[in-house]
Amino acid sequence: MENGGDTPIDNGSYGVLMLLKRINRALEQHSAYLNKTLGLTGPQLVLLNAIVQSDGIGVGVLARRVSLSQATVTSIADRLEAKGLIVRGGDESDHRRVILRATPRASELLTSSPSPFQENFLDAFESAEPWEQTMILSSLQRISAMMDLPEGEIPAAASHHADAGPSSSPQPRARRQDSKAEAPGPEVGGTDEKA
Repeated sequence: MENGGDTPIDNGSYGVLMLLKRINRALEQHSAYLNKTLGLTGPQLVLLNAIVQSDGIGVGVLARRVSLSQATVTSIADRLEAKGLIVRGGDESDHRRVILRATPRASELLTSSPSPFQENFLDAFESAEPWEQTMILSSLQRISAMMDLPEGEIPAAASHHADAGPSSSPQPRARRQDSKAEAPGPEVGGTDEKA
């Protein structure tokens, strides 16, 4: 498998991780472009879009909708509120619950804003055959489930591989004995990018 450059990518887990790294880099670059042209990062734009589409939404519901942690959503909401794009208010039926609502300025901004996703990806994905779209989504859901950890948990081997550097190849892990433990059901995951 080629990576678009001159270096072949390994077909094993290391190759998958390298491809994920490239995807992450592309998302970060697009987010930087959005921040430069719009004053919002990709995650801020995704969150703002979800808030505008709702008629007031709680942080927990919003976090699940955009596949980010509540802490990340709260941090992004703080930034959006500071920019005057959202307001926080109480829920009329439950005064303990905080509801996020978009300001008119947010709606105006979104009508002229670029997509939070790369246009070339959107065009290529939408022109793909339905079976291919399903296969891509299914593969990404499976990868997301395989990488999912409880919030705040860091795998023991993470520090070892972080220090290993790009030239070393990761050592294969022993398979878990209880093969009945399956990953959680499919869920499209986002990244907790800087907001």
